[in-house]
Amino acid sequence: MSAIGTILAEEVDVLEWMLRNRMTKRILGSVVSSALMLATTGFSQMDAKASGVVTDVVEVDGARIEYFSQGRGEAIVMLSGRGLNVGYLEPLAAELAKAGYRAIRINRRGAGKSTGQLTDITYHTHAKDVSGVVLALGLKRVDILGQALGGRIARTFAADYPSVTRSVILVPGAGLIEAAPDEAKAMKAMFNPEATQAEIMTGMSYMVGDPEDRERVWKIVQPSSITDPATLKSESTTTAPLADWWAPQGPMPYLVIQGLKDRSAPPENSRKLKQELGARATLVELPDAGHLAPVEYPNEVSAAIVTFLKRQEARP
Repeated sequence: MSAIGTILAEEVDVLEWMLRNRMTKRILGSVVSSALMLATTGFSQMDAKASGVVTDVVEVDGARIEYFSQGRGEAIVMLSGRGLNVGYLEPLAAELAKAGYRAIRINRRGAGKSTGQLTDITYHTHAKDVSGVVLALGLKRVDILGQALGGRIARTFAADYPSVTRSVILVPGAGLIEAAPDEAKAMKAMFNPEATQAEIMTGMSYMVGDPEDRERVWKIVQPSSITDPATLKSESTTTAPLADWWAPQGPMPYLVIQGLKDRSAPPENSRKLKQELGARATLVELPDAGHLAPVEYPNEVSAAIVTFLKRQEARP
């Protein structure tokens, strides 16, 4: 039991003695019940509030979708890249919360505590899961941020739920031009639960802008790695027609953050997307960043996002 729990238990003993002596039985009885409940629950709710992160699970058409929420203000939904849960995005979420936003990280099916059918689904399925969380939280409009695979789902969400989408943030704008075959193979191997350290480091050398940074970045990302084979297979095979999500029509503005040393999602993707979206898109290129820009350069990514959102808020 925690120190606070011990103090409460001692106070409960005193209160129970007072009750036996018939002192204000009705009022003190209520206090005793509340104190006992707090002591036995271990202050889980108070601990969650103290950490600044609230987590829960929402049921959406038979799936159970986990989310993490922190901060107050306009909501920014955050979706992770392939093979990862949203844990590695927490530092970025914390920065956005400090800047006055509510950052809501949502785990896809099979990631974290999220569960649901993993076969015969598409990006539209994941977008619907996100919509279910947004609805459950009572949010009318959201900015939606996606990293890598999360960016494809973010764009699908914008296409399927345009009235709920305030803006789309992509880090990076992947999906049209793929990595070279050898590089793609090496990066895929690093997420194999049986991968050796050498295989992981080889894959990471393609994921970061500076290969010397791969061990540091891997230490941050590794705890978020998905190891369930069924989930990994689903993430590598789930898709939707390119026309459904590549550059959705609608008024919502886009921010595209692209690492110029990204070998997994080459810069040509983001530049092509900017060309197609025209004035709706703002393209920010980070010269030294690779595929994991939110981990490699969290301050620069956060600053780009906040600048973009403030500019949107200032418009009539």
